[in-house]
Amino acid sequence: MIEQGTYLVPTLLAPISVLEFAEELGMSQVAIDKSKEVLQDHINSFKLAHEKGVKIAMGTDAGVFKHGTNLRELELMVKYGMSEIDAIRASTITATECLCLDNVGQIKSGYLADVILVKEDPLKDISVLKDTDNIKIVIKDGDIVKSI
Repeated sequence: MIEQGTYLVPTLLAPISVLEFAEELGMSQVAIDKSKEVLQDHINSFKLAHEKGVKIAMGTDAGVFKHGTNLRELELMVKYGMSEIDAIRASTITATECLCLDNVGQIKSGYLADVILVKEDPLKDISVLKDTDNIKIVIKDGDIVKSI
């Protein structure tokens, strides 16, 4: 992956969500069993990729967790070895590089201005990002769309 410049988008939340919401989402027993079977290998492959320096981006194509809960992925990235700032970078700079997007992913002159300000420091506790009550200001395309 390193030699080829390949990105890993681990979606650590996918097998966990299958196990947490299997009944509610109507998941089959096969899906539940497979999630149990692969969970530790999934975590271990993320840890190894991170340790070896593989580019890791936050994102998903999974439809197995509730809309709006994907920021739990950041907590899992930190739990399994990333620093808080690296998890944030995986969600911003690295994710936009993975998608070959320009003018996004950084706070920089000439870039699109999508920014949030939170009540607490996510570098001390990454979980503050998943709670919308912690979000004080949202700036989208340079315009304030939420301010409390």
